[in-house]
Amino acid sequence: MFKKEVYIKRRNYLKDRLKEGVVLLLGNSEEPINFPANCYRFRQDSTFLYYFGIDVPNIAAVIDIDNDRGIVFGDDLDEDELIWIKRESNLKELTDRSGAELRQSKELKNYFRNRSVRIIPQYRSSNIIKLAEIFDIKCHEVEGLVDIELVRVIANQRLEKEEREIYEIKKAIEISKGMFEIAFEKAKDGTKEREILAEVEGYAIKNGVWLSFPTILTKDGAILHNTTHENTLRKNDMFILDSGVETKEHYASDITRTVPVDGEFTPLQKDIYQIVKKAQQVSFDSIREGEMFINLHLKAARVIAEGLKELGFLKGGIDDIMQNHAYALFFPHGLGHPLGLDVHDLEALGENYVGYDESVKRSNIFGLKSLRFARKLKENYVMTIEPGIYFIPKLIKKWYEEAKFKEFINYDRAFEMLDFGGIRLEDDVLVLKDSCDVLSESIIKT
Repeated sequence: MFKKEVYIKRRNYLKDRLKEGVVLLLGNSEEPINFPANCYRFRQDSTFLYYFGIDVPNIAAVIDIDNDRGIVFGDDLDEDELIWIKRESNLKELTDRSGAELRQSKELKNYFRNRSVRIIPQYRSSNIIKLAEIFDIKCHEVEGLVDIELVRVIANQRLEKEEREIYEIKKAIEISKGMFEIAFEKAKDGTKEREILAEVEGYAIKNGVWLSFPTILTKDGAILHNTTHENTLRKNDMFILDSGVETKEHYASDITRTVPVDGEFTPLQKDIYQIVKKAQQVSFDSIREGEMFINLHLKAARVIAEGLKELGFLKGGIDDIMQNHAYALFFPHGLGHPLGLDVHDLEALGENYVGYDESVKRSNIFGLKSLRFARKLKENYVMTIEPGIYFIPKLIKKWYEEAKFKEFINYDRAFEMLDFGGIRLEDDVLVLKDSCDVLSESIIKT
């Protein structure tokens, strides 16, 4: 936990902007895998962590704006739980460290009688059930209680990172650096993907952290979130490693590299890699406060379109290719996303509230609709920048059968690439007033 003044200051920011009402934040509980006593690794809700910092299950908290109070509702471990569960501090000590007061769980429901309650969107069914019980409503009615003003205030506050948060992200990146050094070293002919995975993830655990998301390590890189690791690597193969860790305070890293087996790309792999690298560098060069992130995405997409046209995969005028978004066959995802307490920071609150606002609305165009964040950047935002080029067999075949963009796509050339996979580069970037700081710049890339 940070010092209690940090959490008090954060809660006061919320109070000053919302003016009235009671904010209810539910912490997470432990969730069973296949029977009650066998649970997934516990992960506290990030918004709860941001305002209270208490990293234990089965608690809730309120920020009572009307009465200027922060209250945690929970119970210490009972006699049976003490046998099985280790907790470094009792709940009273943890609550004191967050600058709040402690009350028993049973008092929570009565606290809201005749009060204006504000909640955020829920992503766990167990918490939806809890809220339905608290407010005596049906589970499907819980969504109607979500306060959009609260969501937008939290998003704006959490997007701008404090110095201590940036420090934590840098700590996570430093551990990621060691993981990627292992991956490049172990990328040898005859090695299985899972053998490299074991060493990469083991390095994180040795360094006292956990993963911020399931590791993507695969030569089948055309499937963007492929988490199978069964391939044996051979000379002239390459694989995508997209991984991250989170510190004890739960701040994340998120890095991607495309790794050639035995340390050398084929000429075609190198050509495509250089296009992706150039698209990323153009993005870095354009980042500054006030820049629309959607414009960064389109600049990167244009570099990719120009490069693929030069290699014969696209044809026609670049302006026409861009206007019709034909490049999205090869670059079907967004350029990046916010990073912080979540690897996709604040995504639980809803991308349309976090990444979009009155200045830019979400597109329904293929590829562009997958852009998680489009709005104007501000100083101290931390973003990922992750352009990529992919040859997705089923998508290529589908578009070909539909004769989609046949005036722009050279399908004969694309069909030669069905076994190629994909190339992606991803770095974590701090937005500055007139430029950016590539926080993960020291991680091996070429």
